[in-house]
Amino acid sequence: MSIAAIDLGGTAIKGGLFAQGKLVKEAKRPTEASKGRGALLDSLTATVKELDDGHLEAVGLSTAGEVDPKEGKIVYATDNLPGWTGTPVAEILSERLGVPVRVENDAIAALLGEMSQDASLGDDVTMLTFGTGVGGASCVHGLISREKRCEWGHRVIVEGGRPCNCGKRGCAEVYLSATAFSKDAAALGYPSPLALVEAARKGEEGATSLVVLFQERLSLLLDLILKEVSPKVILLGGGLMGSYDVLAKPLEGAYPICPAKLGNRAGVYGAYSLWKEGVKHA
Repeated sequence: MSIAAIDLGGTAIKGGLFAQGKLVKEAKRPTEASKGRGALLDSLTATVKELDDGHLEAVGLSTAGEVDPKEGKIVYATDNLPGWTGTPVAEILSERLGVPVRVENDAIAALLGEMSQDASLGDDVTMLTFGTGVGGASCVHGLISREKRCEWGHRVIVEGGRPCNCGKRGCAEVYLSATAFSKDAAALGYPSPLALVEAARKGEEGATSLVVLFQERLSLLLDLILKEVSPKVILLGGGLMGSYDVLAKPLEGAYPICPAKLGNRAGVYGAYSLWKEGVKHA
């Protein structure tokens, strides 16, 4: 049985083909979300077809936005994915591809992926992903929470702060996402987050100050998570956490954090886990 697992983010669509439980092929293409829903669906379809080995039996999709997994529908998505709200994505893709499709929120999928690959994490785990936005999900006493409070990227950490595309101000996403970090880095003259991180490694004052500010803001979010759901471990993943050693590792002594083991593949493994026997789902 082959399963195509797709992770749709605001910047890139990543896919993997699993055969006999192993990742055997990968694909990646830009999301190009600004082109709208039709283009997104076409790109998802093309990614699956690129992965198809002729034995495809199912598709799992991890996507940004609030998802109804039973209906396979996008309940709500921010302007990171314009036109995505209301899309019956499982139905549309199933019709196009001729196989059943299951859909899950990307942060929940990433958490499921990590938990499916590491039983030692236990039953009280929170995952944060730092990409185009900030995704967040929590497993509390063995159950994936779908409470609004566990949508950590859209919890306010700075009262009256920067406007967020969810309509609130001061959300974690507008301070801690790769998008926000890129803008902050650019304001200091650095062309990319990676350039700023490298400058911080060399001890450059401006870069170091921004890294410290990032850590202070991350601490605000971590404090909130610990207060509300008390996880045994908080996994940090997503593209920005490729620089975990600089951005987050200094906080390890104060918080139960560690880097996500699957890195940028967490969403792909999570999408696969939607079809994997023995994985707990919400």
